[in-house]
Amino acid sequence: MSAAVPRQATIFDPFQDGNIVLEFETSDSLPMGTTFSDYCSRSVRSFLLGYIGEELAIWLDALQQINLTRPQLMLAIHEKVLAIQRTVEELLTALCGDRPDITKKIRAHCLEWIFTGKALGVFSHCLGSMFAFSIVLFCQAALEGDRAIRDAADESLKVISDIKAFVGNYRKELSEEELRMGDPFFQPIISAAFYAYFERIVKDNTQNTACPPDFRKMEKAASIAGDWLSGIPIRTTPGLKDELSVFFETKYVDQFIEKIYDITINGDQNSAELIDVLSTFMQRNNGYGRDRIIKQLVTDVQANLLKINASTPLILTSYANAVTALRRLDPSGFIMQIVCGKIKDYLKQHRADTVRQIISFITKAGHRFNEQMERCVIIDDEDAANVNDEFLDEEDIRKNWRQWHPDPPDALLSKYRVKRSADVFTMLVSIYGSKDSFVKEYRQLLAERLTQAAYKDPGFESRYLSLLRLRFTEAELQQCEVMLKDISDSEKMMQFVLRQNELQFPLSVRAISTYFWPDMNKDKVTLFPDVIETQLTVFEKEFQKMKPDRRILWLRAAGCVELRLTLDGVEFEKVVTNATASVLYPFLEQETWTTGQLVDTLKVSRSAILKRLGFWQSQRILVHTGEDTWSLTTQTKDIDRLQYAEQDEEEDEDLEDPDSERADGGGPMEELEQYWNYTRTFIGSQEGKEMKAERLFGIYKMFGIQSLTLEQVVAFLKKKVRENLLTCNNGFYRVVTDPTAA
Repeated sequence: MSAAVPRQATIFDPFQDGNIVLEFETSDSLPMGTTFSDYCSRSVRSFLLGYIGEELAIWLDALQQINLTRPQLMLAIHEKVLAIQRTVEELLTALCGDRPDITKKIRAHCLEWIFTGKALGVFSHCLGSMFAFSIVLFCQAALEGDRAIRDAADESLKVISDIKAFVGNYRKELSEEELRMGDPFFQPIISAAFYAYFERIVKDNTQNTACPPDFRKMEKAASIAGDWLSGIPIRTTPGLKDELSVFFETKYVDQFIEKIYDITINGDQNSAELIDVLSTFMQRNNGYGRDRIIKQLVTDVQANLLKINASTPLILTSYANAVTALRRLDPSGFIMQIVCGKIKDYLKQHRADTVRQIISFITKAGHRFNEQMERCVIIDDEDAANVNDEFLDEEDIRKNWRQWHPDPPDALLSKYRVKRSADVFTMLVSIYGSKDSFVKEYRQLLAERLTQAAYKDPGFESRYLSLLRLRFTEAELQQCEVMLKDISDSEKMMQFVLRQNELQFPLSVRAISTYFWPDMNKDKVTLFPDVIETQLTVFEKEFQKMKPDRRILWLRAAGCVELRLTLDGVEFEKVVTNATASVLYPFLEQETWTTGQLVDTLKVSRSAILKRLGFWQSQRILVHTGEDTWSLTTQTKDIDRLQYAEQDEEEDEDLEDPDSERADGGGPMEELEQYWNYTRTFIGSQEGKEMKAERLFGIYKMFGIQSLTLEQVVAFLKKKVRENLLTCNNGFYRVVTDPTAA
């Protein structure tokens, strides 16, 4: 019996130019126990694994090294898939003949034989790039309407359809249950393509910080990309669009977390729309990014605000901005309570001028105060116990109850509580702890503005007091109302005096009811020039005629004076308090005085004299000509020529605050004075002969000075700068070797 001749088949080679010749056994020559179906299956498996799979892996690896463009990649993959499909079909036809049952069985395994090892991962990655490119083309065609782009988009969909057919032909047929969660081969590839696309459009539209991102354009592009799914013949999970929408929104939030400080606390009106978008996305996604936003904001606030060189007004302004922006960002108020709580704690612990600056911040708002009252704020447990209930706007609560949001679960762990109906006014009062403290400080500031300011505006003060009546009772504001009435009555009284006598110079006297005014005589002024004393005597006589049952007690330290000095033909005009002016009056009689002589003449403490002398030295009116000697300047070209400028309020507080004078007599400042000689020698012995306040603060703490703060050390060093004993440049303090060099 002769041996059977093997069959030969010529099939297309997808990797080489030409064909492949294969030999197969006939059905009659198969080994005993081997069926034709098994033989065909083993033969196809052997060919696909041994040749197609290995060559495809090599080709895909080389493809990655070439770094093709996405159109080139799509074309290469498409051609190779069609070539492999042709080879497999020719192989099945040659081997199985007209046995469709065997062919169907073998097709169910071809895909796993073709893609071996890491080849499947590389192929999936390439498909992801192709799908992402197809999405870009689809969106550009919809947005721009360009015919060429539309044709390219349609061609990309055809390529995807061919690849889908290739994969579907060479794997087992999937049941409806298996396809319920999407095609298991294409689902992760499509998701990755969308993720890459959304990440790109968010990044491209948010890189330019000079202009706000066009959110509507991005949202439209995302919506069109979702329509792309309907144009491909691939089953995806029903919730894929929602999943992609979540990814888009969370990616958008991620893009702005590092910039959140500039958007909220440093933001302007253009930031409002962006904040609204971020807020919407966060709420849709269960507060996504809130923890990271809190961490970023706290870090940025500590780096930019909570430091010694940030002024208290700047901190308060940033605080008010944070209240508005963060409540807009997070209606639950949780982000706001954490961030604002950090600022509030810092103000309470490290800024002694917070109370006064808060009053100034509110009163300077003027007609804008009503807008500020609309802002919301947090109050912690300690403060909330002392804030009166009438602060809360019940009408606002009734109107906005539909916008109420529950507190996030982690809010229960916070030491702060949210008063959602509280506003900026309540926020500022919460730093005090009670309304009584606020009214007391406001009364003190009102008294200073009505007596020490050059250009008083009782009309503004009256309007502002009317606003305060919305928040306080008549009894709480009664003293302030009496103060304003005293000013009004004093104006009428001055008009009567001016009709009776012609004064030598403008004089404005305020007769106050001492019971209702705060103590206005904390400072001490004993000397006025004779011309002023004469005018006061004239006024006193006229007052006795008007009110014979009253007597006048002059508060010489209260009030202010407009000075016009002429030195060697150079005029200098300044409005200063009476206390500041008093130290200059003796120099009208003689040009040189010692500190001791001024103390004996003015009957004021040495520390107060030095503070006032330091002010005039800073204005280049006086010079420190010796260890304890002061003279009128002869260098008139150095005089500050700022005309009609009011004395800076912060300078007043620093130079005129009687409490600071008392502080010189005790506490940490007195202890620092004891170490002045050591400090001067220590700074001079350093390399570079200069030192920062932070290092001196550490040294003083080693000396055991109780309750010493860095702010007190800086204040002490600045005092030495005013006394011309130190100089300060970029935070470094250096000893003045020639004290006479002003």
